Amino acid sequence: MMRRGDQGQDVLEVQYLLGRHGLAVDTDGNFGPETETAVEDFQAQQGLEVDGIVGPDTMAALRGELASTDPEPSTGPAGVLGDDVPLAVENPGGGRITDKTEPASRDRTTVAGLGGKVVPLHRLAAAWWGRLVAAARADGIPAPLLLPVSGLRTMARQQELFTHAVEKYGSEEAADDWVARPGSSAHHSGRAIDCWLGTSTGKAHAEEQRETAAWRWLTGNAERFGFYPYDREPWHWEYNPPADRLPPAP
Repeated sequence: MMRRGDQGQDVLEVQYLLGRHGLAVDTDGNFGPETETAVEDFQAQQGLEVDGIVGPDTMAALRGELASTDPEPSTGPAGVLGDDVPLAVENPGGGRITDKTEPASRDRTTVAGLGGKVVPLHRLAAAWWGRLVAAARADGIPAPLLLPVSGLRTMARQQELFTHAVEKYGSEEAADDWVARPGSSAHHSGRAIDCWLGTSTGKAHAEEQRETAAWRWLTGNAERFGFYPYDREPWHWEYNPPADRLPPAP
């Protein structure tokens, strides 16, 4: 049950679905007056009780019509609704992250990850991963799949992870295959996300995760939201849209 004042991934899904039904609203995860009005309009169109509250019947209607008319995940051009496309951070972008500088404080935010964990991220990566998850839910990928497990990491934290990997794999050279050395990790940028694909991250589960519906959905759709894969780690995705989406110069 969702109503005015609610926030989070579930609200993002509702907003995304409303847009797919022609009732475009800001996909910001905040159930405000605009979203409430759109829900009321949708309920009226569907012959449902008009109360502005997204209960089981309204949610089923939002999902059900799309299931019959648009069963396959979208593979269209970048963006979610209309001309709304992810903004670039790097030039040229369009692939894995090269600028691994930690984001300025104004560009940092946090999101709710797996099990309610607070995951720090760059604000653009957070916003567009939220939209990605909402689209995946609309295409039938259930929670908690795709929720973030890890995001921004400081140099000190990366050193801890690399030291642990050396202990686990037996040498620095072997550890290099699975954990970046401090200063070289895309996670420093806050734009790299390790997500939940049903099993814990790590070498032992990589092949298993590549067999999941969630991973296949990501490979077909993540680029629309500005995210690119790290082929060695199926759980790891990086926000780095092409430079033609850089914000205008001040």
